[in-house]
Amino acid sequence: MDIDLLDPETFKGGHPAAVYDHLLAEAPVYWHDEPNGPGFWAVTRYQDVYDIGRNAAVFSSSPTIMIQDPAAGAGGLSGEHQMMLMMDPPEHTSYRKLISRAFTQGPAKAYEGRIKALATRIVDAVADRG
Repeated sequence: MDIDLLDPETFKGGHPAAVYDHLLAEAPVYWHDEPNGPGFWAVTRYQDVYDIGRNAAVFSSSPTIMIQDPAAGAGGLSGEHQMMLMMDPPEHTSYRKLISRAFTQGPAKAYEGRIKALATRIVDAVADRG
């Protein structure tokens, strides 16, 4: 099976379940080459993903979780401007504690109308492009 998780065509019809099923069955830890980049590991087994997510000393989110590494000096990805997704404990934990109450089911419900409106506007803006 040809696996290209970087090609938008792979996702044109939605998530490529057949590719995921193949990876899970045949290569649950799969090395994916990346043109003009260092490549990345695609990990599909639940327990592996779970374990990786709890071992920041070995599997760090810093400096980035992005597949294509940002250009040197790209704004917002280092130092005081680093996004939470690209932080490891204890920094990530302290920021998460600050905002977690706003994203529990009760408070998050208040955002539902706005999120639906934004999502509809975004989809409508690109739907005609295929």
